[in-house]
Amino acid sequence: MRTGSINGTIYGNEWQTIYDSGELGSSATSLNITDLNGNLDKEYRLICRFVSSSNSSFVIGPNGDYYNNGLQQLTGNNSSAAASRQTSDPGMYVGYSQNAGEVSMSDTIIYAKSGFVRTGISTFFWGSGTTVTQLNYHGWSWNNTADNITSLLIGGNMAAGTRIILMRRADRDASTIGKTGDADVYGRIKGCFQKIYENNLSAPATSMTISGLDGNTDVLYRLMFRGVNGYNGASAGALVFNGDVGTNYGYQRIYGSDTSPGANRYGTLTGISFGNWGALNQISMVDVLIHAKSGYVRTGLMDEIWNVNETTISAVLKKGLVWNNTASNLTSITIDGGAYINLLGTGTVIELWAYRP
Repeated sequence: MRTGSINGTIYGNEWQTIYDSGELGSSATSLNITDLNGNLDKEYRLICRFVSSSNSSFVIGPNGDYYNNGLQQLTGNNSSAAASRQTSDPGMYVGYSQNAGEVSMSDTIIYAKSGFVRTGISTFFWGSGTTVTQLNYHGWSWNNTADNITSLLIGGNMAAGTRIILMRRADRDASTIGKTGDADVYGRIKGCFQKIYENNLSAPATSMTISGLDGNTDVLYRLMFRGVNGYNGASAGALVFNGDVGTNYGYQRIYGSDTSPGANRYGTLTGISFGNWGALNQISMVDVLIHAKSGYVRTGLMDEIWNVNETTISAVLKKGLVWNNTASNLTSITIDGGAYINLLGTGTVIELWAYRP
């Protein structure tokens, strides 16, 4: 069997890690990621799991600049959905907490190349236990068209356990740096997301479990799902970790259905709702990023579209989710149809990608 690892620059336009703080061993109020080159890297992805030492906003400042930015936000807090705009604010938000010990998770995309106002999209939430207090969706701008981004300064009251990962879209001109031929490797590819599971169902199933995982080693998972309803009627699935069907889950969501926006919070659940279908053969699509490492409440950010029937989509949703288990290594992920027999119909596609630090 051929095994090996790739540790270095890969020119496949994939996300590749250029900075990983690991779990911070002590509190900090700032962390500066230096030696960047936004004009060459072009696009960054910042994934953060903040543990708070006190009430705090978590913000980023390109080149240390917190003051030339604006944002438009959509928020969900329990059943209240709201929107607001700020045209001058100290820092671009990538997290928040109200109390010490709370966890906040964020996923941020930044278009970094100079020549135009720099732009970014952030999704983040905060909470504790099975309660997700608030979910935020931000579009922001940094009003600087000229300066190359050479650093990202992250500020906030960060406690031990905080972890910050910065990835770039590695599409640099390989001719200026060097390149290699094709690599056919069996094993871990370091510094990027690697597909570790794929299933295109040729027959219906009520549930599917991806087992043999090691969340403490992989740290992050990305679960991608296109579900075709095999149940003859309205149905919904659930996302379950380690087969745990106790009341250890919760989420906050914001959504839009036709002309109606809304928000909901749910706690002490036996799983996270996952997809929704109104009739046989309708489609739902789900994309979820999971911070899997133990030691703190496990967190995730989820995007969904529900009930796709030809050109009609019934709803689009964002969720911040928690699994209130701090101790157990995450070793399996289940998509469970429960009483909806054959929920996962023929043509359902499931992929799991693991982060390889």
